[in-house]
Amino acid sequence: MKTSALTRYYLIYLIEIVLMWGVMSLVGIDFYFIIFLMVGFVWPMTLMTPKLKDKVYQTGGRFSFLTVVYKLNHFLQMLINKKNIWYVSSLIRLISPLLFIALVNIFGGNGEFLPIFIGWFLFEASHLGFKRFYQEKETSPLDDIISP
Repeated sequence: MKTSALTRYYLIYLIEIVLMWGVMSLVGIDFYFIIFLMVGFVWPMTLMTPKLKDKVYQTGGRFSFLTVVYKLNHFLQMLINKKNIWYVSSLIRLISPLLFIALVNIFGGNGEFLPIFIGWFLFEASHLGFKRFYQEKETSPLDDIISP
């Protein structure tokens, strides 16, 4: 059975989210720490979701949160235009959730930066792991997403 790239993408990363949530809940880690860690994991996952960017821009949702996320990421990429350094796009995906948490803290909320960083790192490490693991093979479950 052949599944679409989007289905494979969601299956791989959502299984990771469920496993992380389960392990951290069993260990007894604070609920807010888990929530902010998931924000740090899901934010770059959303930015890298196949064809979601096109769908968000096509719907014309001027005031949707996803549109703001994609436009902020695009603005940061234009501002920090260093395509010759391989990890810059990864770091740009970290800046926008940190800015979001900073705004939450400024307007009276309670946000934590460390779990955002840990969640981002876990996503980027797993993404890089998939990239390296499937680089040796001819086919990958993420063929449409990860370029070798």
